[in-house]
Amino acid sequence: MFVLDTSLEFIEAAESDVVEVYQSTSAVAITTEGLKEQPCDACICAVREDDAVNVYVALLLKSSRKARIFIPSRQEEPADYQLRLDGALDYAKSLGFAMERVNLNYSVALREVVLRGIRVLRPVSAARLAAKQQAAAETAAAQQAEAERAEAGRLKADRERRAAEDAAWIKAEQERLETEEEARIKAEQERLRAEEETRVKAEQERLAAEEAARIRFEEERRGAIAEAETRAEEAVRAAKIAARERLDAERIAAEKAAFFERLHEKAVEERRTAEELIAALAEAERCAAENAAELRDLADTTGADRVAADKAVAEMAEEERLAAEKAAAAQKAGEAATAERMAAEELLRTKTEEEKIAVAKAAEEKAAAEKTAANRIAGEEVAALIAEAEKSNGEKYAEAEKAVKAAAAERLAAEELLRYKEEELKAAAESAEAGRAAIERMIREKVAAETAATEKAKAAERAL
Repeated sequence: MFVLDTSLEFIEAAESDVVEVYQSTSAVAITTEGLKEQPCDACICAVREDDAVNVYVALLLKSSRKARIFIPSRQEEPADYQLRLDGALDYAKSLGFAMERVNLNYSVALREVVLRGIRVLRPVSAARLAAKQQAAAETAAAQQAEAERAEAGRLKADRERRAAEDAAWIKAEQERLETEEEARIKAEQERLRAEEETRVKAEQERLAAEEAARIRFEEERRGAIAEAETRAEEAVRAAKIAARERLDAERIAAEKAAFFERLHEKAVEERRTAEELIAALAEAERCAAENAAELRDLADTTGADRVAADKAVAEMAEEERLAAEKAAAAQKAGEAATAERMAAEELLRTKTEEEKIAVAKAAEEKAAAEKTAANRIAGEEVAALIAEAEKSNGEKYAEAEKAVKAAAAERLAAEELLRYKEEELKAAAESAEAGRAAIERMIREKVAAETAATEKAKAAERAL
């Protein structure tokens, strides 16, 4: 939104301060504030003033050759120059003008010629230029004075801050030194006390450990002897049981072998009998077949003999049937005998495997007996070692007495060292007190220097 500025009749600007210029392509008849409708040209100028770029909209009246200058409303003036320029173009467009940009990309001389052709633009007057320079000088002086006052305030605040920081540092340093010294003295006392407590506790633990070791060693020795005796007795019993089981296994194996031998012989005999019976039946079948053939031949010669022959043939057929049944029974008997023989052989193999397992078990039991005997020997060796350990235990007790005497001497030395450390701590406390006095003296000197600097700064401010 642009409003009329009645105080402006033209736009004063130096050539170098003109940023952009737009002119209307043709005149438009409009009604301005306080004037009747008349043709006008429009011009938009962007001028750099101080640190900002201001945008003006000028209406050039054709009849009176005067200009009406419009400026952005202060309440709606945007901060961005491009937004202000776009607002001016929109305002001119709303009045009916078509604007085009004036080319200013020339040399300085040609640029001045182009700008002089724009009626609303005028060079800056000498009075305004002087006023502008004076305002700039006053502004610079005010800024310089403000900067000096700000610098003086900053220096004063900085001095006060440094003085406060130094005082706080000195106080913190004193407190730190005092705290460190107290902590060191306390730590030294605690260390000496802890060393003494540790030494006494270690001595008590050593004596208790030696007593516990002696008791444990005695219990282990008795337990080892009892265990060795028990293992020896178990080994003897196991050896007797193994020998008895081995003899029983050998006897059972011999009986099983004789039984299977008899069973095998019986199966062989039954098979041989079945084979002879099958051969006899085959021979009987062959003889019966020959008799039947002879009877058939006789039956062909005579009728009477044929009846007799038929009867004989029937009898022979019955004999053949009975012979065949006997042969089948004999064959079944042979097959049953073969099956029994095979079962007997399988049983014999199974028993043989069991005998092998029994022999292996007997060997393992024998090895166990030998191991038991070795354990018994080892138990005897352990008993010998225990006796040797008991002998060395007496030597350890003598060494323990010597260690007790040495510990008493160390305790006396530690007490002497404690007295020496207390004297050293006392000397360190006196040294710390002297250091604290020196720091306080340095603080007083620094505070006096800071006070003098502050007075000097105040005097400089009053002089300004």
